[in-house]
Amino acid sequence: SDDASIDDENFGIPSPQNEIVEGFRAAFNRKIKFLPIAMDEKFPNLREIVVQKCSIQKISAENFKNLKKLHKLNLRDNEIAVLGANLFDDLTSLIDLDLGYNKLREIDGNCLGSLRNLRGTSLAGMNLKQLPPQLFRNNKKLVTIGMDDNLIEEIPENTFDDLTNL
Repeated sequence: SDDASIDDENFGIPSPQNEIVEGFRAAFNRKIKFLPIAMDEKFPNLREIVVQKCSIQKISAENFKNLKKLHKLNLRDNEIAVLGANLFDDLTSLIDLDLGYNKLREIDGNCLGSLRNLRGTSLAGMNLKQLPPQLFRNNKKLVTIGMDDNLIEEIPENTFDDLTNL
């Protein structure tokens, strides 16, 4: 609801619709624990979201609902622990996704499946020990994957098979 605060999972942006806004930034504020919901209703032409160095703990498909024009999503250096299935399904135009330096414990192998236009992603600094082998299977346009500063010892054989631009 529009009345919820930034430390409430259901907080929204209490403003009328604004078609001019193309970017939403809320960086360097550790009091922010959740992303707003229904951003598509307030900012229908949103192309960029940068919420880095905050305390985002949880993200869901509801946070990205109908954001079909979004090109860049930067959630770097937060406290996100889980990337669930179908999380980014509505982000069909997403080109750049930065999830680096979160506290990831779980990645569903289908979480990036709908991101067919994705060209770059960062999964750096999350102490990942393994990657789901199907994680990048639908991301044929990927040219950059940042996985530095992790604990990965072995990558499944077919993980990058369909990534001919890498």
